[in-house]
Amino acid sequence: MRISFTTIFLLLAFALSGQSGKLHQNHECGKANLTLQGMGEANPLYQFLIGEDREGVLKTHPFTLDEAGGWAAFQQALSGNPHIAYEFVSVTKSRLVDGYVVRYQQLYHGIPVVTGGFTILIEPGPGAIPGPPCEGCPPVDPCGLVMMIAPQIYEGLDASVPTTPLIGLTGIASHLPASAIPASVEGELRIVDNIKGDCAYRLAWKLHYADTAQGQRIGWLDAQTGELLYERSLHDSKNAPTADWGVQWMNDSENEGNTVLRNDRLAAYDMTGNLAGDRVFDNNLIPTSPIAQLEWGVGDADPEAFQLFWMSDQAIDEFSNALGIEFANVRVAWHPAEQNAFSFAGGTPGGGADFLFGRFLGASLVEYDIIGHELGHAIIRQFFLSNLAENSSLHEGLADIFGTYIESLLHLAGLDWVIGNHAPLLIRDLENTANNCFANIAGFGINQRHARGEALGHWFFLCVTGDPATGIPPMDIDEAMQVILEALPNLGSNPDYPDLMAATMDIAEHAFGTCSDQFLTILRAWEQICVPTGHRLANPGEPCVFLISSTDMPCEESNVFSVCLSPLAGYDLADGRWTITGRNSVYFQSVAGMQGNSQQGGSCLHVTSIPDMPFYPQAMTIHYWHSGLGQALAQRITIADCDGDDPTCREYYATSLRQQGDEPQLAAGRLSPAAAAEDAAPAEEPLAIIAYDLMGRRLDIGRERLQSSQGGPPRIIVLTYWDKDGNFVKSEKVFIH
Repeated sequence: MRISFTTIFLLLAFALSGQSGKLHQNHECGKANLTLQGMGEANPLYQFLIGEDREGVLKTHPFTLDEAGGWAAFQQALSGNPHIAYEFVSVTKSRLVDGYVVRYQQLYHGIPVVTGGFTILIEPGPGAIPGPPCEGCPPVDPCGLVMMIAPQIYEGLDASVPTTPLIGLTGIASHLPASAIPASVEGELRIVDNIKGDCAYRLAWKLHYADTAQGQRIGWLDAQTGELLYERSLHDSKNAPTADWGVQWMNDSENEGNTVLRNDRLAAYDMTGNLAGDRVFDNNLIPTSPIAQLEWGVGDADPEAFQLFWMSDQAIDEFSNALGIEFANVRVAWHPAEQNAFSFAGGTPGGGADFLFGRFLGASLVEYDIIGHELGHAIIRQFFLSNLAENSSLHEGLADIFGTYIESLLHLAGLDWVIGNHAPLLIRDLENTANNCFANIAGFGINQRHARGEALGHWFFLCVTGDPATGIPPMDIDEAMQVILEALPNLGSNPDYPDLMAATMDIAEHAFGTCSDQFLTILRAWEQICVPTGHRLANPGEPCVFLISSTDMPCEESNVFSVCLSPLAGYDLADGRWTITGRNSVYFQSVAGMQGNSQQGGSCLHVTSIPDMPFYPQAMTIHYWHSGLGQALAQRITIADCDGDDPTCREYYATSLRQQGDEPQLAAGRLSPAAAAEDAAPAEEPLAIIAYDLMGRRLDIGRERLQSSQGGPPRIIVLTYWDKDGNFVKSEKVFIH
């Protein structure tokens, strides 16, 4: 299964806090998620929470924005500051579940707050309107169910935080070093936290500029005082290895009578002969040869440049085919005088990225796992940078994982755990490393980032191969990669091993279930590399208790269903508590009796009465808590309208929007002009009619058929009416024959 959760992402534009020479971390000041940490029953999100952790990912039972009081109430629940708003960034399909990840950037008086924002995982509702239900809402349907919230919302912003710069964009250049090129300065206004280690918010310009002495630079400039708070080179060096594959076909292109070592996404540069350290990607250094020349010749470029182009092209294919990650505008360069391999900071897969490969200990670093490693940095860079010991070691460990995975897809020998072994070099061995315990390497500094990242590579090795001695089941490598990709957006600006541990466990539990082998693999592999999870199932001898239901989709007409413990735990069941969460949950009744939406005790929850709902299906979550288990168990139930006599979510919202006088927009209940013309009725009947079945699927039924009493057994369908401009008018249920 190759789907994407890229999504839960904390809107990291340029995550940093610090002065030139000294960096400080935002979390040192404890300003994030204050409203959520102090959340009480009055907060509309309180009723939906599954866990009590208010600092990381909020796991919720499924709810709609309507149930939370609407989009405005939802925003207010995240932060009580009326000047904080959120700007939509993107929506992506989840890799592991049937849902979408929607990302939002935090704004204060309209100015982005660095690292601030939130992400929500939404599962689509059956038969839902495919568009936002209100101004500024997520571009998903109003029937979509919020499953998770990943907040990183900075608070304590007040009138003392400036929002108008004293130094305008045109005045920035005068505050930069004399060697800076004024015409090259680009700036974006941001609010930063703790950039000088004093836990103060500042209005600052995020800069990108060229310097005649130091090349491309990035930095932060105080928009009030002109102080250059932080600046550094745009380049970010990494490692890599080599191989010789002989003559191979090049996926090159033609341009103005020449064959060029370039295609629509990738270009290779041969910097042979350039001075060491000259990293200018000059297009004159892209190898070319006349089209009339039938083959590339050895004199056209260094063979390593051809090999780099060929191997990178295949690696980019595999990132797309296996992981759904699309690279664009990739530039790779071979420079035999370089003594390393580099991934230049700022580059991302979709936005363009530069990579430079040289030698290490005399061996070429053009290898599948090294190329995969360097390309992996561009993927990780979308979520966090590598400017501190913690995040840089995660960068290196995760890049090793990407490199190992890509090499396993491309190399004839398949999966191996040594980075650089085909060079031949032994750069890192993920199976056999002395740095396999986080407790021993947590204190390593940024200059030891590769060693500090090795335990993460060993964690991946344990996940894929398993370890019977410690109760770690082997996991499919593709599933392990998907869990990692899903977890990346849930991390802050300076994540460390415990942050990645919590994110991968959340994803694995949600996607596979608490008692699944996949969850146990993720959990116990973390324990094995000395990252404690605090989970009771870390002990292989601990039995996994779960919930089992009589049916996953009870009919609302039947009024009954049951959810029971399996296997029965050896605890006093009178101390356990069953809870129903979801719409109208306080109106359910059970054999043992309900107090509100809860039942005290019992090995089962036997429901004897299901309350009426405004539309169907309705998602509910049944929770069971017992102190002996140390965690809440949950079972999802979908209540269905089995006889079809009640409205669907689509009908309910379409009618509701019409009654409020809000005509749905094109994405939310509006046909395209072409579709409106296609379904247009005759002039005497200006409304177009489109029919759907009760699952929201469009039916090919003409007007004549609708007016006829012949044609088959009776059934219920939904008719929707649209005017000549493609605007939704109304909907109704009818019986047809």
